[in-house]
Amino acid sequence: MVKLQILTMTENDLQRGDRDKYFKGQQANEELVCFFRKHWVTVLPHIVMGLLVGLIEIGFLLGFSKVSPVLKESAFFEFVFVGVVVLLTVYLHKTFFRLFAHFMDTYVFTNTRIVDHRRTLIMMNDHEAMDVLKIQDIQKRQDGFWKNLLSYGELVVTLSSDKSSKKIRYVPNVNFHYRCLARIKRDALAKQNDGIQDRSSGGLNTKIADIHSKIFKQYVVPGRPVK
Repeated sequence: MVKLQILTMTENDLQRGDRDKYFKGQQANEELVCFFRKHWVTVLPHIVMGLLVGLIEIGFLLGFSKVSPVLKESAFFEFVFVGVVVLLTVYLHKTFFRLFAHFMDTYVFTNTRIVDHRRTLIMMNDHEAMDVLKIQDIQKRQDGFWKNLLSYGELVVTLSSDKSSKKIRYVPNVNFHYRCLARIKRDALAKQNDGIQDRSSGGLNTKIADIHSKIFKQYVVPGRPVK
């Protein structure tokens, strides 16, 4: 009974392949090549503003003892003080949500697809995939002083089906990912061409075998041994 269960688990693992091995939605026999998140420059303004707002809120809370006599005398100032603290707290939570979204929003390059996983902590969990074989052209754009200094840029992927294009913005180490995507496309096309040649050669061999069989049946007399 135990041996049968072990064999069954092994067969299921073989049939499952690489499905959901490294990321949700990974297909069977699909190999992960690389993945990345957007460049950290996208969250830098939120981090700076979050620190500034945090310092302001800390100042408000530390100065509460000094302004508490004024707040007790005026309900308006008390309402303004509480409202400012609440708004600052909400903005800090919004900054944390953006930081979480930055780390959960990823691009995945496999040997067959480009997967765009857009996700936030609560509101969004979207997947978009592009077949590598449908890519017609790949462009790298890295214009500007800061993009070249910090080594990030854009990848523009043009599809051959409808001539539409997709921009992948704020790609870190854009030169590496451009070469990586170009190599994935080249390998996928080479594998497809090899499969076509194998199928065509197999079909040709089958046709030649059929012709030889017909000739053999036509010229060989039944019952007489072939010399």
